[in-house]
Amino acid sequence: MVTLDADNTPVTTSLAVAESFGKRHTHVLRDIEAIDVTEDIGEPKFGLISYTDKWNRQKKAYIMTRDGFLDLALRYRGKKAKRFRESFIREFNRMEKLVVLDADNTPVTTSLAVAESFSKQHGHVLRDIEGLDVTEDFGRSNFGATSYTDQWNRPQKAYVMTRDGFLELALRYRGK
Repeated sequence: MVTLDADNTPVTTSLAVAESFGKRHTHVLRDIEAIDVTEDIGEPKFGLISYTDKWNRQKKAYIMTRDGFLDLALRYRGKKAKRFRESFIREFNRMEKLVVLDADNTPVTTSLAVAESFSKQHGHVLRDIEGLDVTEDFGRSNFGATSYTDQWNRPQKAYVMTRDGFLELALRYRGK
């Protein structure tokens, strides 16, 4: 539903909105194009992209930021629309919370943030990171051991991870 773009901004697409809201993609495109963006200040909310459909044709779609999604989704009414709006907003919040940039502007997150985001015990996340079947190069470059002090002032093990490390770990939790 929500991913990170090249600038580490959480985004979604018109295709994901159409699927989640049970709407035809052409109707979502129409609704986006009806939004008056001339008064927008700051970053653009929508960007035109393309995708290849099942008949191998290039088709138009939009990528959108949280603000673009909210501008679009608030136009949809009903219980189902409300439920999906809330789901998308939670997903945007989760992605924004997970992404922290290090000194080199590389996105990183921590095992603690992953545990909270996926409602898992931190010890289980540590076990899962240590049990990942990754190559030496991948593991060294995408995960780093660190520590934090718990509420009893005891040092505890944790990991920091790059976006790729997070994605590798998150794929294990998808659907769980």
